[in-house]
Amino acid sequence: MNKPGWEKNPRPRYLVVNADEGDLGTCKDREILRGGPHKLVEGCLVAGRAMNASAAYIYVRVEFIQEAQTEPTKPG
Repeated sequence: MNKPGWEKNPRPRYLVVNADEGDLGTCKDREILRGGPHKLVEGCLVAGRAMNASAAYIYVRVEFIQEAQTEPTKPG
């Protein structure tokens, strides 16, 4: 069976995820990340494997990271 043309390309492939919420008034990315950040990572693993990516980059606003660092950790 012949491979599609994109599989023959020897250049590296990159997966880029934009969780910036650049649109005014949107909070969808923040809620997705709050509800299950592991789902984002898992989705990156699945998508990256499917496209044979050599690296994945996730862009997250610094405010999200700062908020996560200041939240108290829950035991258990």
